[in-house]
Amino acid sequence: MIAPGDLALLRDVAELSFDMRCTIMAPVLESDGRGGNTELWQAITVDAPCRLAASSTRQRAEARVADRVEAGGYWDLTVAWDQPITTEMRVVVRGQEYEVIGVDETRTYQTARRVALRRT
Repeated sequence: MIAPGDLALLRDVAELSFDMRCTIMAPVLESDGRGGNTELWQAITVDAPCRLAASSTRQRAEARVADRVEAGGYWDLTVAWDQPITTEMRVVVRGQEYEVIGVDETRTYQTARRVALRRT
């Protein structure tokens, strides 16, 4: 078992590696004025510390999209261990938008949250 003070220190050390900032967005429905709704993306967290890297676990970052191979389509995002993020959200890093396709919640003592992304 890891002592709470030691876990807090490990989390602080993990955050030292976050060399970027991101915006996390969630979908919201807005009336289209004709009885329907339009889905828009609203920033729920701005300037969140993060680290972004090309995915090495997704078949060397190659994705099959519409019967062609798209290199660099998948990315790994690392954010603070307690950063709210789900697969219904999107992330913007350095002006590029990504779809959240997975969140790793399997660790007992989480020092950071790993998020799988696909470039939109």
